[in-house]
Amino acid sequence: MLQIDPAQVMRWSDADVATRWVHLFPPHDGSDEAHHRKRLHLLSNAERLQTIRHRLGSLSWFMRCLAEPIARHTNREDGCTGRFWGGRFKAQMLCDEQSLLTAMTYVDLNPIRAGIARSLDESRHTAIKRRLACVKRDRNLLSQRIKPVAGSIDGEAGITTADYILMPGASWVGCWRHVSV
Repeated sequence: MLQIDPAQVMRWSDADVATRWVHLFPPHDGSDEAHHRKRLHLLSNAERLQTIRHRLGSLSWFMRCLAEPIARHTNREDGCTGRFWGGRFKAQMLCDEQSLLTAMTYVDLNPIRAGIARSLDESRHTAIKRRLACVKRDRNLLSQRIKPVAGSIDGEAGITTADYILMPGASWVGCWRHVSV
């Protein structure tokens, strides 16, 4: 899951925007001088810089920048052309709280289902592991609502940290692991 904050991009300086863009799309010769020239060129073009700022805060552009080089490289390796992903991966907007919680649960339980971890707190790179670590330091967090949820009216989910940790999916994980192995 990926959450973006387009408003954060609006707080970056023009120099930050230009620098980040040049890191993402370096000049062909790759020299420090070429990087510097490209950055200065961007800084001298306010209209282009505004377009770039918008793109740096866009999920669509992120997905394009992520998928395109991987697809080109892999297609070149395989000696083929056409759509690389071929329907193997999906991107879907999570429009309501239930969709978000379902996706969060799926992502948090995936390392266990895949046999990579035996428990939620052994999982690596998951939100649930971070939540559990925070709760171990401060038990009062159990009663707080999960935040932030992008796009929700009050910025909080209608579920507490304790409710999320104890959701049915989390207790069913053992069954999922045995069924999928």
